[in-house]
Amino acid sequence: MSRPDSSTAPLRELRRQMHIIWVSIAIPAFVLVIVLWWMGSIVIEHALALHWLIPVAAVLIIVGAIALGVERVHRIAQQLEERERQLRSAHEQLITVDRLASAGMMAASIAHEVNNPLTTIKILIHALREQIPKASQGTADLEVIRGEIDKISTLVLRLMQFGRPTEPELILVDLNPTLGRVVELIRPKAAQERVEVVEQHAPLPSVMADPAQLGQVFLNILLNAIDAASPGGTIRVSSHANSDGGAGVTFWNSGPGLDPALQEEIFEPFFTTKATGTGLGLPIARMIMERHGGTIHAIGHGEHGTSFRITLPKAQKDH
Repeated sequence: MSRPDSSTAPLRELRRQMHIIWVSIAIPAFVLVIVLWWMGSIVIEHALALHWLIPVAAVLIIVGAIALGVERVHRIAQQLEERERQLRSAHEQLITVDRLASAGMMAASIAHEVNNPLTTIKILIHALREQIPKASQGTADLEVIRGEIDKISTLVLRLMQFGRPTEPELILVDLNPTLGRVVELIRPKAAQERVEVVEQHAPLPSVMADPAQLGQVFLNILLNAIDAASPGGTIRVSSHANSDGGAGVTFWNSGPGLDPALQEEIFEPFFTTKATGTGLGLPIARMIMERHGGTIHAIGHGEHGTSFRITLPKAQKDH
């Protein structure tokens, strides 16, 4: 989020001074109009000389021109302030992109170095399982080790996805079938955590998207929603057409509402609110949505849960 910048202070002060000047001109101008009207009525009634009206009219015209000039300067100062705000926002986005690029390069390098030893460990674990009796404690220990190795492998895969994202293979798709498949995929885990999943789908316009990558986004959001809503909570998944002709999906969970201060921070690489989280799922989700020309936002509703909303633009006619 943009922070107040002292560089806009001179512009704000200029606008304030222009406002003061405009008011100081407007009040006398109003008085002059009244005087001019009064003198005009006297001239008409008493046939007095018109030489009194000419100076007053000239002064009134000059004052009006000055007032218009001051108002113009005021508008220019306002436009400059808005332009500076936009430039500051663009600068902050460039800093974020640069930071993400650096983090991505580091993540890809780490993932590459870790992946080869992991493969060797997996091969050795498989060989040891063949040599140890199945009913022994050693077999159980190897299963625990394999489970932990699988967790590390998942982290390495996410690091590689974050560091070297693949371009989406865009095709014309209806989001509802892809969304439905992912929901059915997570239902067993949701049932295990006693979380109810409710779906509400509306007819959607077709959009250009990579179903596999969008499925990854849906899966990540839903798994996070299960963690937030369990035990005994509710998740609502709804799809809807957007006013611009695109498509959108909203994921709501009944867990604790997201702190508004974290609505953007949760998309930063390696930031997580979970003890076992990697902090890469949501950054990868945002990266995928941006490559699709879409958006993803998190919205906290206080005691009424948290929503994640994604949007995809209308498919272009040339597709």
